[in-house]
Amino acid sequence: MGTRLAIDIASKIKNSAGLILVDGSRFCDYETYFKVLSNFENSLKQNNYQSLLKNMFSSMFFSESYKKDRDRIVKRAINIPERYSLPLRRNTIWYDSHCVENNLKCLKLPILVIQSTKIDSKNARCMINKDDDIYYVNFINNFNKNNDIVLLENTGHYVTI
Repeated sequence: MGTRLAIDIASKIKNSAGLILVDGSRFCDYETYFKVLSNFENSLKQNNYQSLLKNMFSSMFFSESYKKDRDRIVKRAINIPERYSLPLRRNTIWYDSHCVENNLKCLKLPILVIQSTKIDSKNARCMINKDDDIYYVNFINNFNKNNDIVLLENTGHYVTI
């Protein structure tokens, strides 16, 4: 959710020199909002919320050599009280469909996009190859041509680790 926050704040600050987006994603647009939200709500009925969080955060790591980091991050996500975490997940879907495009249209900044994963058809993260057509990178490029793109192959979502 960091790229969403960065885009939102940058659209409100008048003296920004640029923006760095690290491994962003977008779950839906205005037309697909209700379908994506419905799928999310149905997944909550089929699984408990902690199980969904565990699967989501575990899928961001692709190597067992980061098992300790993965376990720490999964535990941190699960320990956030559901009364805060669940509305945040729903709001992420809403922001993607109702806000991010308008906020990107407002930006006249150079953007550095560092992308290390992409979202697959099941909304899970997967590794990228430099030749991949990456939806999020294309989405950002639609709003700003003054971008630098860095693709990091064979990593996970937490490139800082």
